[in-house]
Amino acid sequence: MALPEAQAEPVVQEGICYALFAYDAGLAINLDESERRITALTQRAAIRHKHRAPRYFEYRPAPLRVTQEREALGVGAFRTAPSVEAVLYDFGAVSVTYQVPLAGPLAHLITLAEELYESAVLLADSRRWVEHLLATIAPAVTRPGLTDFVETYVIFEIGAFSPPSPPAELYTTHAQEVARILRSERAPLSAQEVNDALGHRISFGSDDVTFIDWDAALIADRDAEDVRAVLEFANVELLEMRRASTTPSSCSAISTWRACTAWSRSASTWRSGTRASSASCRPSRASTKSFPISRRTAGPRRSSGSSSRSSPPRS
Repeated sequence: MALPEAQAEPVVQEGICYALFAYDAGLAINLDESERRITALTQRAAIRHKHRAPRYFEYRPAPLRVTQEREALGVGAFRTAPSVEAVLYDFGAVSVTYQVPLAGPLAHLITLAEELYESAVLLADSRRWVEHLLATIAPAVTRPGLTDFVETYVIFEIGAFSPPSPPAELYTTHAQEVARILRSERAPLSAQEVNDALGHRISFGSDDVTFIDWDAALIADRDAEDVRAVLEFANVELLEMRRASTTPSSCSAISTWRACTAWSRSASTWRSGTRASSASCRPSRASTKSFPISRRTAGPRRSSGSSSRSSPPRS
């Protein structure tokens, strides 16, 4: 009797990992003034501003995207792209993004996830970049003050596998690997943990799938820029909500909010093509004062230092 043929491990042919670091830099940022000051430096420094907002996600007011060309940074055996991007929001937040090119067996992403887990290199560099940026736009920031707290998130975006692999195999045949990527765990996970990690997923067509977990997301899609923008914005809003609250409570509300926000916003964008404003989902600083939430560590996780990273308690 012939043995069943073993499934070949999918190989990432095209992909990028995005490591996000969100900071609270002040009460408010005048984006017009910031843009003027950054533009004035264009001829003297390797800093440039980009368009105010993605065409598919019309923030109001549109945040300012700034990039700086610089040397690549080593993250274990991986290296970032030779640039760093920052997104400035009018409500005083700054989100820094590093890109790490992806190529090779899917299991290699587990190693990268481990390396990115509270990466001291990227944490320190992102803070220096924000400090440099704030010094450049100082008059445009109301009540400036870079807090020690940082909200981190990682997005693994895979555009193509070789040989082509149906997205459904990521939560069936390769569920263990995907769960370990999302949880930054080298050791095999239990079936319960795998189900929990893959519990929030969405697909619009037969050739795409997105998984969103507490500290990371994995997207298999050739055109995922809109989903990534939603997750970036959700991470910043989580920072604002947590930063404004000091009352201990269950973090399940935040976890659900992050997932539901991403699902509903991205699904709405895909299906209807409607463009939502940031005001429709962004709480004001006044309203976040009464949102009693904080994250609690579940299980033997590593020390988080100045980062907010830890797993939510199981419900």
